Amino acid sequence: MQLMSVHLPESHLVSFGEFGSANSTSVTEFELLGFLDLQNFHTPVFLILLVIYLLILSGNSVIFTLIYAHPRLHIPMYYFVAILAVLEVFYTTVTMPKMLADLQRSTPSISLPGCLLQIYFFHALGITEACLLTAMAYDRYLAICTPLKYPTTMTPKRCFQLVLACFTCGFTCH
Repeated sequence: MQLMSVHLPESHLVSFGEFGSANSTSVTEFELLGFLDLQNFHTPVFLILLVIYLLILSGNSVIFTLIYAHPRLHIPMYYFVAILAVLEVFYTTVTMPKMLADLQRSTPSISLPGCLLQIYFFHALGITEACLLTAMAYDRYLAICTPLKYPTTMTPKRCFQLVLACFTCGFTCH
């Protein structure tokens, strides 16, 4: 079984510079070969992944909506859960639509800028999610270890600062 190989079309490989006949590589597009053993199963795999993607979208939307709609859930722990739900939607939306579209094409491919953008956002959102989970752990630590100080320590302003720090770290620190 061959996993996610990249095939570079011959037309994109050789170019001649203006200072002689030096070869250089110029890649503009990647052809994604994927799982070669699953060529006959693209439609079932597409349907399974589509159902999973729709469940992710709807489940996280329900979580966010419930937290937003109920004032009793407007506490730091649930703010973090709501942000995590939104991050999860963005995180899966970085890759799933392209994967679903490529399953319907005969020659799936991705442009170099598209590939770089997808890698950037995938890693940035992943780092942001890891930082947010750390902030959530810190929130629970404060709630358990210092319950009397917790309401004055973990204010909405502090929550916002922690979330902003998570996004800053995720989108600038890699």
